Order: sequence, then structure tokens, then C-alpha cells
Amino acid sequence: MTGNKKLFHTMSDRPTGDWITIADNQEYIAAGIGDVIIPLGTRRCTLTKVLYVPGLTSNILSISQLLNHRMQVEFFVEKGVKSCIISQGESVIAQAFLKGRLFALDAVTSSSVALSASTAKSTALWHFRYGHLSAGALHQLSAKEM
Repeated sequence: MTGNKKLFHTMSDRPTGDWITIADNQEYIAAGIGDVIIPLGTRRCTLTKVLYVPGLTSNILSISQLLNHRMQVEFFVEKGVKSCIISQGESVIAQAFLKGRLFALDAVTSSSVALSASTAKSTALWHFRYGHLSAGALHQLSAKEM
């Protein structure tokens, strides 16, 4: 969902009839639906069926819509920092960090984000391999190169 009409690559201006209620209980009506292309570093991601909601001040991505676009979303807590990684196949598309009650998307994917995502994925993998070992214990094993 977005309130920014300029983000749409294609859009139907007919109202959808969908009412949207956001976290602060404000209600909006969707005034259109279309495709949005999100630039993510050197890649571009096209989201379809994005709602145009006039008055909405933030762009909101739905986890279910990402899953419908065959993307994976994984959530992590690493050294007290809560984040999620959005990937498609083996390619990391973006990373988002928890700010308040929402995950803020880092829309510029760079090699450092990919490296961070790769590390987080690797940590999660070893966490499962070692029978859900704590992050601190994993760090100790890594420091001892075990």
C-alpha cells in the first residue's frame, strides 16, 4: 500500500472498495490498484496488486504479498537487533530492521547488506544445526573456530 501515486508503473484509478485500517485505527479507502517497481540496488522488484491509498504517509509491504510473489521472509535477532531478510531463491533482495513496531526496509541493497544477510542466514542455519544453541554460545564456537 502506498499513498504516493508517483510510485506506480501502471495503475487503475477505479476505487477498489477496500477499506484499510492502520495501527493508529485511522481508516482509508483504496482509490486504485496497480504495479509498483521497487529499485533495490542493482535489482528491481515488481510488486503487483499494490493498493493506492490517498492520505497514507508510509509505504507498507505485506508479508503475505511478498510470499505470494514467491519471496522468502526470515526474521532474526542478532546481538539484540531485530531484522528480517527478504530473499528470492538464493538471492537476498533486501533487509529490514525493526523500528518501533514496524520493520523499515533498507531499500538500497548493497554488498554490505548482502554480507550482513548472508551472515544472519548462516547464523540461523548453525543455530538449527546445533539444536537451537544460543547466539552467545554460537559466537563462542565461532571465536574458537569450531
